Amino acid sequence: MPPCAFSAFVSLILCFGLSPSNAEQFSHWYSFYSTTLLHVAGPKCYPNYTVGEFPEYAKYAAVRELNICKSMATCLLQNIDDFDKADMQSATIILGLMPTILSYVSPTVGEMALISSRRPVLATLLVLGAPAIFATRPFDFNNPRESLKKDVGTFVLHKQSPFRATITTIAQYLLLSLAVTNCLLNSVQLGSSTILSWKCSWSYLQLGWNFMPLAPHLCAALSSRYSKIYRRTSREGALEGAVSGFLVKWFWNELKPSANHAKLDFNTSMPDGRLAVCLNCFAVMLGYAHWIFGTLLFSSALFIGTLDAFGVIARYLASALICRTVLLIEIAGIRGVEEAQTAICDEQSSVGAEKG
Repeated sequence: MPPCAFSAFVSLILCFGLSPSNAEQFSHWYSFYSTTLLHVAGPKCYPNYTVGEFPEYAKYAAVRELNICKSMATCLLQNIDDFDKADMQSATIILGLMPTILSYVSPTVGEMALISSRRPVLATLLVLGAPAIFATRPFDFNNPRESLKKDVGTFVLHKQSPFRATITTIAQYLLLSLAVTNCLLNSVQLGSSTILSWKCSWSYLQLGWNFMPLAPHLCAALSSRYSKIYRRTSREGALEGAVSGFLVKWFWNELKPSANHAKLDFNTSMPDGRLAVCLNCFAVMLGYAHWIFGTLLFSSALFIGTLDAFGVIARYLASALICRTVLLIEIAGIRGVEEAQTAICDEQSSVGAEKG
């Protein structure tokens, strides 16, 4: 199975299935200002909005009638104390910085290209659990091999026993599932419990932002697919040739940690193709677009306090840190395979030199 196939399938489903409609607004708020909005400012505004008496009409009005939504938001703002408004403004500043904060613990284009070539489903979960991109300078090629360089703080994982590899795989998917679930629920709650100042009646944009990194990472996967920097070894190619079904190949490769995969054969002498370089650079530019959109989106959220904003950031950051941990383990496994293969080659070279 191509390394980008699963990501492409998910992206198509989201493009056709995700729509900003039928959002019930002004009914749920974050806890810190819930009492103020429902019982202090609410009695002066909700009678005109008819949430209690005509819920279906209110639901229709909030989504389809933008003017009614803006009127309700304006009424609430007019009946909130200036001190509370200042606190909400501070919250929007903090939320606006969130995409930048998350990007520092999120994967790079090169790292995702490396992981997607081996475990595309795991790579997709990493993207959904850490919905940001550590974008490098524009038009700089993110060489996947750079992720394998040893540096201070890096570690190496060697091939694991079958039992330990099974435990590692189960733990990875369990942790990533929790991270993705937490991230998606956080986005849904943020969309339903706040109002966007520039798109009042839409409450699914936060969830859409969560899925948008699939696009740049899909470009990264395609870049690795057409890259000449590395290719699979003949041993792995022979193994794949013996397996009849690509689903079987994909399934078993997906269930193995990267430390138990075959070595990637890097081409240091052959320059990379233009298509791979263009896709890689385009992925970086999409990462910048996602970062700018996220800053605009979260800095426009109304009716959320500073303490609740810290809670939102903490939940996103927790998921991103889990994904970062799994990513480092996978890269350490690839690094271990490379190190082990290099040691074998050096040993064979030394034996050949002694015989000569």
